[in-house]
Amino acid sequence: MISTVLGISRITKRWPVFWLVFMTISASAQDADSLKMRVLQEVVFESIEGEDDTLQNFYRANASATTESILSRMKGFSLMRRGAYGQEPVFRSMQGGQLNVTIDGMKIFGACTDKMDPVTIYVEPQNLSAIQAQAGTQGAEFGSTFGGALNMKLAEPVIQEAPLSGQAGLDYQTAAHSVNYFSRMNISTRQSAYRVSVTYRKSGNYRAGGGEEVPYSQYEKINVATSGKWTLGKYDTLQLNALVDQGDNLGFPALPMDVGRATAGIFSLVYHRAAPLHFFHHFTTKIYHNEIAHRMDDSQREGIAMHMDMPGRSQTSGIFAEGETTIFPGHPTRIKAEYFINRLIGEMTMFTPDGTPMYMQTAPHSRRQNTALFISQHLRFDDKNKAEISFRGDLLKDHLFPGTGRQEWQVFLPGLAPSALNFAGTLSLRYDRKLARKVRLEAQAGYGQRPPTLNERYGYYLFNRFDGYDYLGNPELKNETSWNAEATLNYFGKKIEWQITPYYQKIHHYIMGEIAEEINTMTPGALGVKQNSNLRSAALSGVDAMVLARPLAALQAITTIKYTIGRDVNGDALPLIPPLKIVSSLRYDISNIHVQAECEWAAAQDRINASAGEQKTPSWTTLALRTGWRINSFLQCNAGVENLFDKNYREHLDWGGIPRQGRNFYLNAVY
Repeated sequence: MISTVLGISRITKRWPVFWLVFMTISASAQDADSLKMRVLQEVVFESIEGEDDTLQNFYRANASATTESILSRMKGFSLMRRGAYGQEPVFRSMQGGQLNVTIDGMKIFGACTDKMDPVTIYVEPQNLSAIQAQAGTQGAEFGSTFGGALNMKLAEPVIQEAPLSGQAGLDYQTAAHSVNYFSRMNISTRQSAYRVSVTYRKSGNYRAGGGEEVPYSQYEKINVATSGKWTLGKYDTLQLNALVDQGDNLGFPALPMDVGRATAGIFSLVYHRAAPLHFFHHFTTKIYHNEIAHRMDDSQREGIAMHMDMPGRSQTSGIFAEGETTIFPGHPTRIKAEYFINRLIGEMTMFTPDGTPMYMQTAPHSRRQNTALFISQHLRFDDKNKAEISFRGDLLKDHLFPGTGRQEWQVFLPGLAPSALNFAGTLSLRYDRKLARKVRLEAQAGYGQRPPTLNERYGYYLFNRFDGYDYLGNPELKNETSWNAEATLNYFGKKIEWQITPYYQKIHHYIMGEIAEEINTMTPGALGVKQNSNLRSAALSGVDAMVLARPLAALQAITTIKYTIGRDVNGDALPLIPPLKIVSSLRYDISNIHVQAECEWAAAQDRINASAGEQKTPSWTTLALRTGWRINSFLQCNAGVENLFDKNYREHLDWGGIPRQGRNFYLNAVY
């Protein structure tokens, strides 16, 4: 932790960081009305539809912002980018199977072996009510973990509101000649309500800084979410939800293939009782099913030596029930029981020059069954002290179906059992103490396990464009395990609120690819083969910070700081660790007009893992200007320019050295 603080001290000598921090902290010079903001102890994004909230103005700086761009501005989050579409969330350098990503608590697993379809692409801000992030073992409600959880809560129909209400907007952006349409509508009666939202996005190849066109960065998608809610009595409601997302011609310039079509169907039925039911004070149960279909396509690429067709499918069905009860008087207890089953298959047909197709399963046809129990006990000692103890246990059964996929693995492991049982558990302790009227301290510690994913266990010759190696799974992988601790100091003043969180994590059995020199490659041009294996240990440490200030009623300022260091047992840098990044925003409202200036700055990253194919990235700074005019109570227009000085840059987690978007003007109208 001392090295973390010293690292920040050295970097803050550079003028962009000093300016960003000074701009926000200096805004606390006066003392008047309270900020009246949301409590900062959790990384929660609530009420995305709000327009006059300081945090919402920061997270959703553009009315047509994607879920990905909102996540990139949240405390602790970064994005792993392979193209303009399908950016994978990274939370304090935790990614993939280390991070639980759910929609309304529902388990969803991507169908793409190249991670082109993270769960976050299937939701849009128009059909969300909240983005909830929980760090470390605090995210165990959504699965045994030590990397945290990201849960995207869908907006619900509202009963007994206006009979008809809604919003529609249209947006145009110049860097990629993109058009975005978004709308939502709520229909309400005394006994029921219905909600529908539609988002359509179409984008061409974007221009990087300096005017260079980035080929294969185009995409097109449509997202439709519908739901209905009915009252069954004074305390009971039944809700039916359906979300359909379809993407076509999705370009990925950092990969050797694009996506011809990606579709998702997500369905659920929810029963909720807001009154005692047996020994529960309130109770919710949900049944859900989702299907993901994904087809990679290289038919539009030039210079392809051998065409490949790579479809993938993922199906998940589940049920969970949760409620709150009181085992100890005055101390609520939450209990959640869950079961889900996931089936996964990824196929590849290679069309050789001699015309003889070759078929293989890169994600062998497999199934995971998971039964889990989560218990959280809240303890309130007095007005200043409270605590929470939580536990989750997951019993998993993985099964490799007969057929091509199992036959492939029998070449390496002739005695491989078709099924395997595994258990993963998480224990977390959180303590909250009010130190003074405006100061609160939170401390959290925990032990977590996370099981290897099906692809980490059974993946078969998965080509990784980042380091140029074919990857083999390992059916004998152990669970990753971790001890983690963090402390958060919060200050809530009338003019300023701030929060700082240092954290540390020691991971055992860290899963990482190791070169297998005795195994031949499958992909033409691959540098070799790596097989997933358990390293002895790795460690992560870092700090997140956030400052919110309002020195004047019309002036808002926000700054977020993210910084992580990662090392393996030998002291070498872990791959794909983002450098220090600071985002700062200053917004001024006058009458029906607002003006907002933003600055993003990232340090250079020279702590890299060369064996993983990493390259150093230089420091960069971008500026943006935004403005909006509320013409009347129905119509608002917004305009702005991003990357004002047309900087050619890339972030460290961007694959393939592909530069980010250059100067981009946008204009949107919201009715």
